[in-house]
Amino acid sequence: MVFAYATVSGFGYNVTKLGAAPIPFISVADATIGVLAFFAYLAGMTFTLGALIAGTNSQARLVFNAGREGLLPGWIGHVNSARRTPMNAIFTFVGISGLIIGGWALLHVIGGSTGALNPINFFAESSTMGTILVLGATLQVQADDKKIDPTGTYQWVMSGRNGGPDRTNSLALKLEGDTLTGKLTSPGRGGQTTETTINDAKLTGADVSFTVVRTFNDNTFTNNYTGTIADGTLKGKIEFVRDGETRSRDWKATLQK
Repeated sequence: MVFAYATVSGFGYNVTKLGAAPIPFISVADATIGVLAFFAYLAGMTFTLGALIAGTNSQARLVFNAGREGLLPGWIGHVNSARRTPMNAIFTFVGISGLIIGGWALLHVIGGSTGALNPINFFAESSTMGTILVLGATLQVQADDKKIDPTGTYQWVMSGRNGGPDRTNSLALKLEGDTLTGKLTSPGRGGQTTETTINDAKLTGADVSFTVVRTFNDNTFTNNYTGTIADGTLKGKIEFVRDGETRSRDWKATLQK
């Protein structure tokens, strides 16, 4: 507040002159205290370095957490054994940010636009460029938050044929990387259970799809399963062909804990 008041009053409350000054406080210091303006430069440099150190610490902490949670390489999430500080994250953030900022400055020079490298413009640009790593880690966190892991065993009950007893079906899913596999266990004829490996299994967001192919009396039957995972349930439709027509029925399986 004191610096702001001193700057505005130093320009005689002239908004036009204030807006035209490259660094208003320094301009006022040069015009009023002469050689003592050095202390104004020193204060400005101190404030700038303080802001950079604080920004580096806070953003390196985000990078450190991303490494500890597995969103970035694990070694980034390690701390110094003696000081207990996230040195790997700090060096990673400063190093990558420095390369980005230095590359940006080099592009200015190569492109002949060095006028944009005045203290105000370049500080604003480099402040933005230095957050790219944190932005990338944040986007990765958001992407991982949206990923659904369907791994587990789901069960649902279907009505028996011709008034017979209900039939309990069990679907075991397993996600490894981006590959989804599973097996469907269901009651067969004569009370025997049948275990079938699912085919063409896919996971898109929270949507699961797969096919189950069975053979009976030299005839092949294919059921197409689709469903959405939410709150421990897998709910969707089963499509199949019967008497030459495509039919469907609903299914809702519950994750067993």
